[in-house]
Amino acid sequence: MSGVSGELDGSNELAWRKMQTAAHWLWHEGISAARLRGVHKGRPASIAAAKVAALKAEGLGATEIAKRLKVGRASVYRVLAS
Repeated sequence: MSGVSGELDGSNELAWRKMQTAAHWLWHEGISAARLRGVHKGRPASIAAAKVAALKAEGLGATEIAKRLKVGRASVYRVLAS
């Protein structure tokens, strides 16, 4: 029943895994090269660390800071931890 409903036999599965590994390696190499050129910088920050720090200094908790800045509470915790 090999090949039915998207099933892979052992040899096809091994070939698929090798292809996936090679593709991941090429992707990783490309990202590394872009970072060295200063091109790949990731997603821009959606939350200003200075605003979080200012609100924290006012004595507000993470939940209230998140509500005021319209971001997730986890984002506030991430900024506070860094």
